This record gives sequence, structure tokens and C-alpha cells, in this order.
Amino acid sequence: MLVGCARSGSTWHQDPDMTSAWNGVLYGRKKFVLFPGDQLPPGVEKNGDNVIPPRTVIQWFVEYYDTLQKGEFYECVLHPGEMLFIPSGWWHTVLNVDETIAITQNYVSGTNLPIVFDYLKHENKLLFGKFESYRYSGNWWWSL
Repeated sequence: MLVGCARSGSTWHQDPDMTSAWNGVLYGRKKFVLFPGDQLPPGVEKNGDNVIPPRTVIQWFVEYYDTLQKGEFYECVLHPGEMLFIPSGWWHTVLNVDETIAITQNYVSGTNLPIVFDYLKHENKLLFGKFESYRYSGNWWWSL
């Protein structure tokens, strides 16, 4: 559950371990701006594997939002009772337009499991070692 005051939110990020996510608003409104994973949003810098977003979400909206060009991003405002799906690897930032209460969850589905599996295999060797006892075949997840 997420509870936030107006003009708070989350800075640019991709959800952990290449998971997908959903976000549903119970009270208030939330503005989302999203970019496909292969497009770094304006004002966000990469330093190796680290991402350096602007200091606050409101700072990004003040400094960069008006520079966006149509067609390069997606945006929406969620109202109470509405839900948004965020695909694996997509960049997103969220601004609470009002005081808000929302629920969210990251998850792995049959669709993005191969992406998550490959990410963990290359980026999180400690965790992946626990899965090595499984014989990886192209469709091993269907047997789970």
C-alpha cells in the first residue's frame, strides 16, 4: 500500500529484477509518465549500472516535462478505481496529483519469466545459484 501527499511521488526508475508491476488507485489521482526500457528519459543519467535521476519527482516535472515530444513517451492520470500495468524494464515516474492511497505489486508472470530468469542469471549470481539445481530448458517455467 502506498500513501502519499500531493506533489510527492517516485523518481525515475525501472522495477527491480526486470519484474512487471501493477498500480491501482483507491483514493486521489496519480500521474504516470513512462518510457520503453531502451529509451533513457530526459534528465536521467546512467553511471555504469547506476541511475542518477533528478533530486525529486517534482524537480523533473518542472525542469523536463515540457521538453517531451509527442510519441516518445506515454502518460496517464489514474483516478480512483483505475489500474495501470507497467511492463518489465519500462522507465516510469509517478507524481501524486492529490493526496493518494494506492496499492501496487511487482510480479513475475509466464510472459516475463524468461526475461527475469536471464536478468538474475547475469546480474544476481548469488540468488541464481539457488536455481541451478533446475535443469534449464527453453520452457522450464511451464512445469511450475
